[in-house]
Amino acid sequence: MGCDIQKASMLRRVPAWLLDLILVLVLATGIMAGLSYVLNLDANIDEINAIYARYEKEYNTSFDITDEEFDKMSEEDIARYEAASEALTKDAEAQKAYEMVLNLSLITLSGGFLGALFILEFLIPLWLKNGQTLGKKVFGIALMRNDGIKVNTFMIFARTILGKFTVETMIPIFLLLASIFGILGLGGLVLCVVALLAPVITALVTRNKTAFHDLMACTIVVDLASQMIFNTPEEQLEYYKQLHEENAAQADC
Repeated sequence: MGCDIQKASMLRRVPAWLLDLILVLVLATGIMAGLSYVLNLDANIDEINAIYARYEKEYNTSFDITDEEFDKMSEEDIARYEAASEALTKDAEAQKAYEMVLNLSLITLSGGFLGALFILEFLIPLWLKNGQTLGKKVFGIALMRNDGIKVNTFMIFARTILGKFTVETMIPIFLLLASIFGILGLGGLVLCVVALLAPVITALVTRNKTAFHDLMACTIVVDLASQMIFNTPEEQLEYYKQLHEENAAQADC
């Protein structure tokens, strides 16, 4: 028998999502600050900046210029810039420092968001039951399986770690870093924006207004006050069986 789904309205889902997002960003920032200190990221950034500054001084040029500024440079300035860039590319120490900063930045960002999402989107929903985050708890909404059954640990894990962290967080972060460090350029930023908007787009266009992470986990956001969530399929079947019998008895009267 079908399940009468009392979907949560966007008027509740959006503020709940915003509250959860703020909490994740705050906690992730704190974790990243701790990781940055432990991994000595600032010292590595200072090292690469010092290397860049040394080549800028030696070749009397600057690496920190826009495309417009480059187009206005004289042939002599361009020659110095290209010579400095070539020398920097061949510098093994510079390449090692560059790769170290890139790797540590990725570890810091991914570790911060992984820790924050694991605590706020996995551990707390397990504690509060029905897949509720703090935001969902405040606004009276919850999660359930698409068929009306209570979500299990694996589904919350898939929703959080595979959906929210791996697809919706790490892919945009990777694209952003690839753009910042010149691997993908402007195209990386465009792809980053598209990746960030993907969950919003799926929440707007799918039949049940389901975000991408919910599609992955086969879950749906519902209004907790009006939605009946069953612990097991057997409990659901028994409920509908009794309901059918009651309706049949009333029809006979």
